[in-house]
Amino acid sequence: MKKIFPTVTLLLFLNSCCSWNDSSKKSYLTECESKLSKDFCECSLEKLMTNFDCYDDAIKHEEKFAEIFIECN
Repeated sequence: MKKIFPTVTLLLFLNSCCSWNDSSKKSYLTECESKLSKDFCECSLEKLMTNFDCYDDAIKHEEKFAEIFIECN
């Protein structure tokens, strides 16, 4: 049990580091707005932030983007 506790604590800490910080929001908007409208990109960012803990988490689940983006059209 004593060996498991530090590992679990570390995993919880690392998992909590995933967040939508200003840099990740700006990266998403820059990439999106190079191809699509600003309104669409802002809407889709809000939807992604609601559905995923962070940018990296969202990118790992790109297959779910279509259903999220439909709401922004």
